[in-house]
Amino acid sequence: MCLPYGKTLLILLLKIILALSRYLWRMPLKPISIYGHHMPNLLYISREKSESILHNYKAAALNVLFRVSAAMTNAPIVLTQDCDMFSNDPKTPLRALCYCWKRKYTITHYI
Repeated sequence: MCLPYGKTLLILLLKIILALSRYLWRMPLKPISIYGHHMPNLLYISREKSESILHNYKAAALNVLFRVSAAMTNAPIVLTQDCDMFSNDPKTPLRALCYCWKRKYTITHYI
């Protein structure tokens, strides 16, 4: 499906990703708190929604997050949470990771 202004939008996204990657290469790899503990890398990206352009819902924002994550840490695990996700148990992410590590034959997990 060909989008109107698709090429322009793609070029703009690539420029944003390139600018982010240039900025992130200058950041320290392991951020450390004032207490000397290693801190997790947190990144928030908001996607622009326009009624005239198909925005691919969360997929476009997740693609950008994966590219930036690969530039920052190249981590084997990416935890993505949405604002409508909630859990009363603080160990839910840990349990999800344990579930993923037990299955050694697949690369991508969706829980």
